[in-house]
Amino acid sequence: MEAVYSNKTKIVARVGDVVMAPGNIRGIVIALEGTFVKVLAIGTSKDTGNTGVLPERYVHSFPASDCHYLDKQTLNL
Repeated sequence: MEAVYSNKTKIVARVGDVVMAPGNIRGIVIALEGTFVKVLAIGTSKDTGNTGVLPERYVHSFPASDCHYLDKQTLNL
């Protein structure tokens, strides 16, 4: 069984995808584990507006079906 996001189009998960995970966590998929995706959280600074990767403690696994695929974006890393 493939890891598929909750979007209406049923997009198959891939490493590098940007998703909205449960808890309104925006992140980048860094690994696939069966039907689960491992997500590295990213955030935007309120002061500068720059987007950056959060520390390693913000890496979580979620069922892909609980995540919403976000269209490709340009990130200011």
